[in-house]
Amino acid sequence: MAHSLISELSIGDTGAKICARVSRLWDFCDVNDDTKIIHSNMVLLDEKGASIHAQVYPPTAQRLKSMLHEGKVYYIDSFCVKQATRTYRPVGNDLMLSLTKWTSFEERIHVPDQFPVVTFPLTLFEDISSFVDRNLFYVDVMGLITQIGDTTVLRPKSRNADSLKRTLQICNASGSTLPVTLWGQRAAAFDAESIYKAGQTQPQVAVFIGTLVKNYRGIGLTVTGSAPCKWYINLDTPEALKLKQRYKIVLTAADNTASTTFIIFGKTAQRLIRRPVESLIEENPTDKDFIPDEILRLTDQSFTWNSDSPDQKTAKHLSNPSSATPTMPASGTKSTQSSVIAKTSANKRTRSTSPAPAAKNLFKQSGTDSSE
Repeated sequence: MAHSLISELSIGDTGAKICARVSRLWDFCDVNDDTKIIHSNMVLLDEKGASIHAQVYPPTAQRLKSMLHEGKVYYIDSFCVKQATRTYRPVGNDLMLSLTKWTSFEERIHVPDQFPVVTFPLTLFEDISSFVDRNLFYVDVMGLITQIGDTTVLRPKSRNADSLKRTLQICNASGSTLPVTLWGQRAAAFDAESIYKAGQTQPQVAVFIGTLVKNYRGIGLTVTGSAPCKWYINLDTPEALKLKQRYKIVLTAADNTASTTFIIFGKTAQRLIRRPVESLIEENPTDKDFIPDEILRLTDQSFTWNSDSPDQKTAKHLSNPSSATPTMPASGTKSTQSSVIAKTSANKRTRSTSPAPAAKNLFKQSGTDSSE
């Protein structure tokens, strides 16, 4: 069926037809009444990977939404092309579509395998701070999930009703961490138990799209997700694969008083092993219980550990809460150090990046929070 590409649309077009996937679909509701829809939104994605934001108002929104399914591909016509909104743009396109009661959707039955499913421009962790309280675009981030908080109920400053809140923690390839706070229905929709269980055997790399960046007092820099936010777990992309191929070495270490478990990640582990993780994966068997010789050589060696244990907040850890760096602490740092004998645990898979067993108890959050 003849149609135009999204890149061929021009402002003022009303007679064009496009073929696009409904990549994301969400409602913008009254801040004090989640049942009152102000407008419905979608991100449309064509076969060339171009995307555009589409918006529709009630009562047409209810009619169109009953016909549409997120993820399916449709031929779409009888819409109006206009300038994109000045704030909260979900994609980089300077144009957007206004859908009306005359807009029609016809599902495309035979969709090529190469038709894109999702699009997102990733923002690096080091660039996140430049987006604090800026609302021109939503922000998309990727990271390895290391911590999953329980849901809590509180009343944000921005609304006169209670809301659910869930905070996660993700990290990038260099080990930097970033909190992700989900609000309302998005907090409830996050399948924490399934992701937590899956995280015991393999890394859980998440892409959170449609977030805003906040700097909360007492919490610091965080990305927040409400209705426009969507996430994808373990996408088959080069960026996700790079995060999965990441060192995690689990050691049991002891001094003359007690023993404990240390977990060493990323670049710190590579300095200790003196081999890139990619080379160990390539040269050794894929058996999950196999421990390469380079790691076994750490057994019975002595190190002085500079270790820090994070506060026990509301969280399920996808890695053990204790981590360590085998170096002397810098002057003035608050840390616990001891000279220990490090021994690798024979039943741990130290070659891969699979998270360690989580803390058994799920700590409950204390105090109040009135931010959103």
